[in-house]
Amino acid sequence: MARPLMQNGIAQLEVLFAASTTDVKALKQLEGELKHRQVPRAVNLLAEVQAALRKTAKADNLHTAAEPSSAATVPVAATSTVPMAGPVVSPIPRLLRAAEVGSLPTLSAEAAYLLLKATPSTPWESVESVRRRLVDAAHPSRLAGSTPEKRAQVQESARRANAAYAVLIALRTASQ
Repeated sequence: MARPLMQNGIAQLEVLFAASTTDVKALKQLEGELKHRQVPRAVNLLAEVQAALRKTAKADNLHTAAEPSSAATVPVAATSTVPMAGPVVSPIPRLLRAAEVGSLPTLSAEAAYLLLKATPSTPWESVESVRRRLVDAAHPSRLAGSTPEKRAQVQESARRANAAYAVLIALRTASQ
């Protein structure tokens, strides 16, 4: 499968998304590219793109339902559905399994900042770095020789870091 947007950085993809929120073809290209990316900004953008695609499909359904169609024509919305083959992507990083998302601890913004050793004025790259370090520590290859108790403790720390990161992402996107 060709990836025409592969050379673009995430900032360029965000600009493209902002410019084409109703262009189904551009949204599908963005979705196809973002499915190959795993950085948090790409995961968040993918969720926004999929929401825009659903909104566009819903609008198309409303327009075609309002217009009478003849037997010879097929409504566009009936042939252009949004593919939902994979799981719905949330702003929570991909390390989490679907069963773990429901068990994420709920954190306040202050607790999220404390957990990630940050303040509201901390550069975002620093926040990402701390989260990445906490989550990388829970990688199975690093925990191979650990006791089950230690493994559970490190995995819980990674879950909390992901939950804190999700809170801060929500705050960041709400303020933009």
